[in-house]
Formats: sequence, C-alpha cells, structure tokens
Amino acid sequence: MDFVFVRDLAVKTITGVDAWKRPQSQPLLISIFINANIKDVGRTDHLSKSLNYDVISRNVSQYIETRRYQSLEHIAESVAKKVLSQCSDGHWTRIHVKKPRSLLRADSSEIVIARRRGRSEQFLKHDTPDLVRINKLNLVTIIGVNHIERLYRQNVEIDITMFKPLTADSTYDERYDYRMIAERVCEFVEASAYKTIESFAQSVAQVVCSLGVEKVKVSAAKPSALTFAEGAGVELTRTVSDFSAQELEAVRTLNKTPEPESLFPPTAVDLTKDCHRVYLAFGTNVGEPIANVRQAIRELASRGVEVFATSNIYISEPMYVQDQERFHNGVFACNTSLSPQNLLKVIKEIEYQQFGRVKVIDNGPRPMDLDILLYDDAVMNTPELNIPHIDMLNRAFVLQPLVDVVSPELLHPLTAEPFVNHLEQLPKSSLNQSSSAMSQIIPFGPTSNLVSSKGLVVDPINHSEPTIVMAIVNLTPDSFSDGGTVTVENIVSKCLEHVKNGAHILDVGGLSTRPNSQPCSSEEELNRVVPAIQAIRAHPELANIPISIDTYRSEVAAAALDAGANIINDVFSGRMDENIFAVAARYEAPLVLGHARGTQETMNSLAKYDNVLGEVSCELAERIEVAMKAGVKRWQIILDPGLGFAKNQEQNLEIIRNFSDLRHCPGVEGYPWLVGPSRKRFIGTITGVDEAKDRVMGTATVLTSMIANGADIVRVHDTKAMAETAKMADAIYRLKP
Repeated sequence: MDFVFVRDLAVKTITGVDAWKRPQSQPLLISIFINANIKDVGRTDHLSKSLNYDVISRNVSQYIETRRYQSLEHIAESVAKKVLSQCSDGHWTRIHVKKPRSLLRADSSEIVIARRRGRSEQFLKHDTPDLVRINKLNLVTIIGVNHIERLYRQNVEIDITMFKPLTADSTYDERYDYRMIAERVCEFVEASAYKTIESFAQSVAQVVCSLGVEKVKVSAAKPSALTFAEGAGVELTRTVSDFSAQELEAVRTLNKTPEPESLFPPTAVDLTKDCHRVYLAFGTNVGEPIANVRQAIRELASRGVEVFATSNIYISEPMYVQDQERFHNGVFACNTSLSPQNLLKVIKEIEYQQFGRVKVIDNGPRPMDLDILLYDDAVMNTPELNIPHIDMLNRAFVLQPLVDVVSPELLHPLTAEPFVNHLEQLPKSSLNQSSSAMSQIIPFGPTSNLVSSKGLVVDPINHSEPTIVMAIVNLTPDSFSDGGTVTVENIVSKCLEHVKNGAHILDVGGLSTRPNSQPCSSEEELNRVVPAIQAIRAHPELANIPISIDTYRSEVAAAALDAGANIINDVFSGRMDENIFAVAARYEAPLVLGHARGTQETMNSLAKYDNVLGEVSCELAERIEVAMKAGVKRWQIILDPGLGFAKNQEQNLEIIRNFSDLRHCPGVEGYPWLVGPSRKRFIGTITGVDEAKDRVMGTATVLTSMIANGADIVRVHDTKAMAETAKMADAIYRLKP
C-alpha cells in the first residue's frame, strides 16, 4: 500500500482548553497519511500525477489556524475532509492529531482516525476504529517487591490507547475524554501499591474500562527497572468483557481512593502442625560475640526452639550507625512448635532478660539481636511482626548466612525468586554499609585458653583476608619428608622457628598418614603428641599460637584438645573413626575434613575417578552431612581436597587447575579451604626433584595457583619460603576491602 505523508506538521489553534483549563491557542502536531497509487508517477516522474504535499500541508495549516475547535476529534475530522477534498475517488487518509501540552502529567494526547472519500454506513465495517491516545502518562507509585522499591515511590510511564467504535457521525464522546481518563487513572493508581508491573497495567485497564471505554491497550514501563536499559514493562489489551460487572462497578463507584495494598498480604499459618521450620537471624557486637552466639542456642533450646543447623559466622561492618564495634552475624535453622507470636515473645525475652539488652538507639550496639526471617512459608503483617522479615532482601549480612542454610531452590514467599538471586543483586557497598564483603570467623572452642585469638578469620567468598600459614610439626619417625627430625625435646625450638618464619598455626602430628605407611598404636600416638602440645602451650612465646592436632583417632583428638590444642585436622574426615565428630561437637573445635579413600595401605588403589572434581566434592559433602548430624556446626568446618591422598598425578593437577570450580561445587560452596601440596610426590615427579625437602619451588608454584583460586589456609613444611610465597600471592590475587 502506497502513501504520501506529512509528519508532525506544526500548527496552533484553540481546541477546547489547555492543561490549566484555559481557552488559549495551543500547539498541535498533525500527521497526514494519504493512500495513493504512485506507480505511474514513480515510472514517469510526471508532476501531474503527483500529490503535492506542500500544497496539502499549506492548505491544512491555513484551514486549522483560522478556526476554533472544541475537541481533537473535531480537528481530525476537519483535516480529513480537507485532505480528501483534494484527492480523487478511491483515496483514503489517516490523520494523527497530537496535542503536546494537553495534560500536565503526560507528553501528549492524540487522536488517530482513518477516513475514505464517500464514507457511508456500508463502509463502516471495513474501517478501523478511531484511536484516542494518552502518550507517556507519568505516574508515581509503589511497585515491586524489593526493599528499596517498597520504601520509595517510583516513576512509571503509561501509554493508553482507547479503541473508539465508529458511528455514522463520529464526534466527541465524553467516555473517551482523555483528560477525564488521565485524572481518574492518576487518582486510582497513585493511591495503590503493586508488587508486579502486570498487576499495575491490569489496574489501569480496569479503571479505563469502568469509565465506559469498550477496548483499551495499556503499555506500562518502569524507566529505572534496569541499569542498562531505558525501561522494562508490559503491554496488554483488555475489553469490557475481560472484567466482571462487580469489578467494574467497584472501581466506578469508589468514593475514595483505595488504601495502599500491604506488602505482606497475610496467609494462614497451620498451627495444628507439631513442628514448624523457622529461620532466625542473629547479630551481636557487645561483650564476647562467640560466647553470646553459643548462649543464644542454649536459651532457644530451653524454650522449645531447636537449632538443627547454623550458617557460618560472618563479621561485618555496622550498618547505619557506624560508631560501634563490628558485628558477628549468622542464621539459625530451627524447629519449633511455637506460634509466630509466641516465638517472638521468646526471642524478645532472651534478648532483654538473658542478655540484658538495652535499646538506646535503632541499629545500635547489642549483645544479642534475634529476628524471625521465615516461618514455614507463612506471610504475616501485624504491627508487631512482619514475616518474611521486611528488611532481609536489602542486607547482605542476613542473606549470605541464610543462603548457607536453605536449599538453593527455596523461594522468597513474596518475590517467588531464590534467595541466592537476591543476594547476587546486592551491591558490594552502599551509603549505609561500608562493605558487604564480609569475612568469616572459625571460632575456637569455649575451653580454648588463647587470649589474643578467638578464632581463624577467613574470607572464602571475596578473598579479602590474608592466607593463613599452617606449619607442619611431625613427631613421626617415618614421615615421608621429615621423619625423626622433630622430637618432644626439640619441639619448642622448632615451633619458635616456624612462628618466627611466618606460621600462624602449628599442626602437630604423631601418626603418619602417607600412602603405604604402617599406623602406630593409639597409645604411642598419644605419647608423642600430648607431651609435645603441653610443652608448646607452656612456652610464653607460643601461648597464643593456635595448635592443630593431625589425627583421625577420636581419643587422640580429645586428649590433644585437653592438652591445649585448638583444631582437629582429620585427613580421612571421620571415615576411620566417626566418633571424631562427637569430639569436635563436644569441644566446639574447628574441624578440617580432608578428602581421602580407603586407608594408608589401600588409598593408591582407589585413585579411580570418572569426574575427580564432582566426586571429591560429593564425597566431602557427604562427610559434612554426617558431621552436622553428629552436632558439628557449619562454622567449625574447613575442607581439604586431599592432594596426594587416593589421587594420581593427573588427578592432583586437575584439582589444582580447577580449584576455583571445586570450591563452587554444590554441597561444598562457601566453606573455607585448606590445601597441603607441600613436598608431595607428584611435585617431585614433575620437577625431577627426588629429595622431598628440595621440592620448595614446585610447592611454591602450586601454592600460588591455589591461593589465586581461593585457598584460605596452606599447610607447609618450609615455613619461611611458603610464608613469603603466600604474602606475594596475596598481594597479587587477594581482593582488599
């Protein structure tokens, strides 16, 4: 179909009243599209066969500007008649009349009509309906589910197109008065609140149809929805028949604007259930935070709230009120028979009576703060209690620990989006919180006698903490690289040297776990490690150095902790003696779970994997589950990929190359990792260095790679060289806050 057109011809005339209700001349933009057969003129280039758009536009301008009009419809009809009078039979025209200054809150109003020469009743069924448009009506309302979206009204742009049925004499119809419709839409929408743009657009269509419009198209967009797009939204078309008579009447007869819809439309809580799944957030920065957390678990248990799982403990900068100590934050996963209201009473009793909390200012210091995040899948909104917690989606120090303990598939009850997605959307920093890049603390047990250290501080998520160096202190005569060099008599001097050279932890072992080694008896292992740990702990310069006991025997682990050790390092992760989990739970000591298969005698024969990363992560995740069922807290656990244990050279290299991928495998993500490649045989094989003690450069290379890919603790023999390696790798790869 061929057209000759004039687009946005600027004229001015009086057409009804302006946006301030004054009968003054106003600018108009008129677009004219004339259907014409231009094949002949296209071939011949003869002027006689051409429609002269200059003449048409000049005549239209003169005609419009010398008259007064009551409506845009009147102007459109006049322009159509004027244009068709200059055309031969068979032509038809489409006229757009746009009034840019007609509404205070919209870019323009517009009428679009299509007319043919000799139009009569018989042609109506072939003609398109007239269109009445409101372009870019700007409203401000609550729309969305995120925390910020509920606090601040935001701009929404609406295009409204009304389909006006044709009649023999198509003139102004008050049902299609764009000014009246715009005012009613603004009045209704801005007094409401929405969670979705779909519901918002539907409401606009319902309001328009309630005013007598038979069919309407609504396009609604949020200009600020996406950072890198001009807007996002929906477009829908509705007719009167899409709404019930009751729905239309409710809008039409509304004497006052509706109250804003609650963010939390309530759902029923099934109080007949014996057990409810609850997630509680905790925060503390007064007194001894770790002791406060442990006491909170005991207080909850004594009141019928069982904490069956915990997140890691995160250290974060204070939010809002900056002049206070850093917070220790986390989440408890609980079972309880208490109702939401009674649970709220319990946690407030714990805060104010057991911990003596005194609330001086909002978001200020507190010995313990407990908040209900989720209660089953319930939604509640009362003056005392909102569930889900109204601020949780805006706080990384709540979402990060919550993600630790919930299923990745668990959806927020209102947003229907996984919590991990909400966490990913949070900025790393904001005006209210200096950093969302939180560190974790792996606390030592309550019986630990260390004064200057309450635990190991790591950051397995953002890597903002320096690498921790663990020095190997072997008391075994048959250790593969340094057997017999350390004894009870010289252990103190050896440990002083390690600390001087940069060690942060001393890992004491009295039982060789190398492949094909023969294990000594428990009595012999105890005789080696207990006096050594006592000697280390008794020396003033070593009194505050954390000690790890390298053993897979539960009785040795318990005796070592009694003697002054702080950490259990089990390369077999409880496979050789599952009672070690009960010891770790009882002492609340950090626990390293190493990956291995079989025993010292059989592990080499079990180095068979279809997918080494997937199988190592799955087997470690299984050991984590067993440990937690035995009472070990998530914040106690450190993972070790077990380089050299039931793995051949290529499998070790596969883990080293892809260590970052291993750390993010399901079931093991978010935990701190210890790696121990020091002097391992595969390094000697690759480098051609036979003597284990000479494999320093190969070890340093592996450590650099693994630190770059997220290792938090490195277990080494050559402390000085490896501490320097770790410092250099940190300077290159670690993200500083």
